[in-house]
Amino acid sequence: MDIPRIKRIAWLTQIVSKSNRKNELQLSQVKKTIKYFQLLT
Repeated sequence: MDIPRIKRIAWLTQIVSKSNRKNELQLSQVKKTIKYFQLLT
């Protein structure tokens, strides 16, 4: 495999994992909000 391709793949993987982490944070926030609303009702 040529080096530029490896670098590009690593770079894309980094971006994907970053956005996944953001989504996980948003998901946990949503779950907290749902729990909170369940307590209210």
